[in-house]
Amino acid sequence: ESPVPFSVKQDIRNVYKELDHLHKYKGKTLLAADTSIITLSNHTTTKEKFGYKSKLDAKNIIPRARISCITDTLTNMIVSADINVEASSEPKMAIQQIDELENIIDLSNSILMGDRGYDAVEMIVNILEHNSYFIIRLKDSTFKKERKNITGDDEYLWINMTKQRLKNVDNDEIREKYLEEGGIR
Repeated sequence: ESPVPFSVKQDIRNVYKELDHLHKYKGKTLLAADTSIITLSNHTTTKEKFGYKSKLDAKNIIPRARISCITDTLTNMIVSADINVEASSEPKMAIQQIDELENIIDLSNSILMGDRGYDAVEMIVNILEHNSYFIIRLKDSTFKKERKNITGDDEYLWINMTKQRLKNVDNDEIREKYLEEGGIR
């Protein structure tokens, strides 16, 4: 069940339908994904739904959650938001949001930007499946072997797709497709 009422999603659809020519960078919508951990009200129902953290010497337990947003950086508009348990992964939440955005924004004419938390292969192949573009800052350990071959500031790499790298891709068809292709450019 979607946490955002249908009317809000419909309003966002209408904005992008009516203003598809505005707020673009070289014809592309610039999207940014980010998450934050938030403290929720200390209510029994909240603790049951989202769980809680407690220190051994703490007097109160603290219910917390992860809020995830995708923002159109040129219109300063949040186009998708979700709240989930704190242990939720940034890429999994963003993948779900990107899938929902497919019917709102022309993802083939968008660029999604993310920090080191979004450098998961599952996120990258999801964006590629939407024929979209991305800029994701990598952790030092991400694609370390392939990055050793970089000779310039801006070049393409071939990233081998192995069972280990694709283990977190939930969609069996997509996982098999990238295993069969052997990699991504």
